[in-house]
This record gives sequence, structure tokens and C-alpha cells, in this order.
Amino acid sequence: MAKFGWDHIHIRSRDPEATAQWYERMLDAQVIRSMQQGKPRIDLKVGGANVFLAPVTPGDGVNPPPVTPYQGLDHFGLIVS
Repeated sequence: MAKFGWDHIHIRSRDPEATAQWYERMLDAQVIRSMQQGKPRIDLKVGGANVFLAPVTPGDGVNPPPVTPYQGLDHFGLIVS
């Protein structure tokens, strides 16, 4: 059987900076800022997991979030003290 591991979780956000600040404040995430193809990029390290934040801007073709309940991924669960 093949062995595997998690690489990352990808989150799209209208406000990646506010999203990063929430994860930093509430879950003690490490915020990693860099440039990618001339644009700012924000990644997080949360409990050992890589979380990539992608900006959503009007007209970029990203669909709005679905109304719950819906088929597909429901959520990721985190355990915190």
C-alpha cells in the first residue's frame, strides 16, 4: 500500500490578512509572508499543518460559498485546549 501524508490545506478568503490574524490570535498559527509571481502571499503553519491563503477578488471567477447543507467537503476539525 502507498504511504502518504498531508501537504496543505488551501483556503480562499476575501481578506487573507484578517484570516491570517484570526488563525494567529486564536490558534497561535505562524504567519509566513512572501512574494509569489510578484504578488504577496500569506501561508500559515497551524499545529504542524501547512495552510495556504488565497485572495478572492471581484471578477476573478471564484464562486460564492455554498449554502449549507451541501455535498462535498463539510469541514476540517481541529482539536484545541
